[in-house]
Amino acid sequence: MNKEVYHEIREEIIGQKNILERINKLIHGISSDEGIVKLESIEASFEFFIQRMFFAFRSEKDVISLLEKILIKAKKWEKAVNITEREEYDSFIDNYFSEIIKAINDVIIAADNISHNNDILGLVLIEKNEGRYLPEWIEYHKAVGISRFFIYDNGSTDNTRQVLQQYIDEGIVTYSWCPGEALQYPAYADALDRFRYEVKYMGFIDTDEFILPVKGDNVPVLVEELFNKHKDAGGIVVSWRIFGSEGRIKDDGKPVIGTFFHRAENSFWQHQHIKSICNPRITVTPLGPHHFEYLPGYYAFNERGTKIDGPYDLSGEDQDCAMLQINHYYVKSREYYYKVKMKRGFADFTGSTYEDTYFDINDRNEIEDSRMLRFLPIVRQNLVERGLLNE
Repeated sequence: MNKEVYHEIREEIIGQKNILERINKLIHGISSDEGIVKLESIEASFEFFIQRMFFAFRSEKDVISLLEKILIKAKKWEKAVNITEREEYDSFIDNYFSEIIKAINDVIIAADNISHNNDILGLVLIEKNEGRYLPEWIEYHKAVGISRFFIYDNGSTDNTRQVLQQYIDEGIVTYSWCPGEALQYPAYADALDRFRYEVKYMGFIDTDEFILPVKGDNVPVLVEELFNKHKDAGGIVVSWRIFGSEGRIKDDGKPVIGTFFHRAENSFWQHQHIKSICNPRITVTPLGPHHFEYLPGYYAFNERGTKIDGPYDLSGEDQDCAMLQINHYYVKSREYYYKVKMKRGFADFTGSTYEDTYFDINDRNEIEDSRMLRFLPIVRQNLVERGLLNE
C-alpha cells in the first residue's frame, strides 16, 4: 500500500472512531427504543465502512482478522432489545462502543505496522509482442520518477516475459497474463480493482507512448501539482504529440528516444487525443483507452485547467504543452509498423487492425523536438547494466 494513501485511509478510520464516540454520547440522551433504532442504522452504515476496509487491506491477513472481529462486535447491539432497565441499558451501550473503539485502535496499530511504499505514480499497460521496446519504456519512465508498472501481457509469443523477469523479481513490474481479444478495457478495470491502493495515481498508456516532463524532470511531481490545483480532479489528461519515422525503413535496435526527434505540428488533428492519469480510488471504470468515469463531483482536467469530457481535448490543441506531453511514437520504422503493429491490431476492438494508410497519416516529421535526449544517457546506461540493450 502506498504510504500517502494509507495516511488517507488512517484518517478515515480515525474519523469513523470519532463518529462512534459522538454517537455513544447521543444515545445516552435518548430513549432506549430510539437508541435501538439508531443502533440498527449505525450497524448498516458501519458494515459498509468495514467492507471498504476489507477491500483496502485485502492482502493483509492480520488487519483482515481484526476487521472481522469488529463486525462480530458490531452485531451485538441486538442484545439491547431485551434490556428493560435503563441503568443496565446505559452500561451495555458504554461497553458496546468501548469494545468497538478498542478494536478499531487495534486495527490502526496493525495497519501502522504493515509495509508501505512511496510509489506516487504507477503506469498500467496492456501489450503484445513488445519485448524489443519494453525495457526502454520502463527505464525511461523510471528516469522521470515513475516507480511501479502494472503490465498485462496480451498473449505475447516473443521474449516479453524474459525481458520483464528481472523487473518482476525486483517488484518494479506486476505482471499479469491475459491472452485474448479486446481485453484493454477489462485489463484497465482489473488494475483499478486490484491496485488502487498500491499507488497514489495511476496512468494508462501504451508501449509507444512516453510521458515527457516539459517542466522539470519529474513526472509524479508535475502530476501532484496538477491534482493539487483541482480538488475535484478525478483525472489529469495529457495530450499526444505524434512523432514520425524520420524516413527509417528498418529497426536498428537503438533506443526509441534517441532515434526519433521530429513530430507533427501542434495543430495536427491527432493531437486532440488524450491519455489519462487518474486517482484510482475515485475512478469508477474505463470508458475507453483514453478516458474514464469518475465518482459524482469529480472530473478530468487538462494542464490549463479545462474540464475534459471524453477522449479528446478540443480546448486548444494547437498550443504547446507546458507541463506534460505524451510523445507518441506511432509508426517508428516501416518494419515495426508492418511486422508488429499491423500484425498485432488494436487492443480494444475484436478483429480490428491498423490500416496501411495509417502509417502515411501519422508519419509526421515537421517539427524538431529532441527534449527526450536529456534522458538518453541514464536510460542507455541502465539498459546496458541489465544486459537489455541490443544496439
